[in-house]
Amino acid sequence: MGGDLRNIGQEAKLQGLPWGFELSEVRCPVVLLHGTADSEVPYGAMKETVKYLPDARIITLAGEEHASPAIEARLMEELLRT
Repeated sequence: MGGDLRNIGQEAKLQGLPWGFELSEVRCPVVLLHGTADSEVPYGAMKETVKYLPDARIITLAGEEHASPAIEARLMEELLRT
């Protein structure tokens, strides 16, 4: 969203409107990478979300926050490994 909150309306729209599908309909594998110290999207919310995705898993980054630089490198490592 950016530090100046220019896109907060777009974010609210994205979260509030129907997407045209249910998470349970997603058939491709999904990898969710999430830091346990994320204050924008609590880790517990990610654990609940993954329950609705049939072929999903969470890679947990202990102590990382939202959009941490460590996340990108860790995600690439994990995707290349699998």
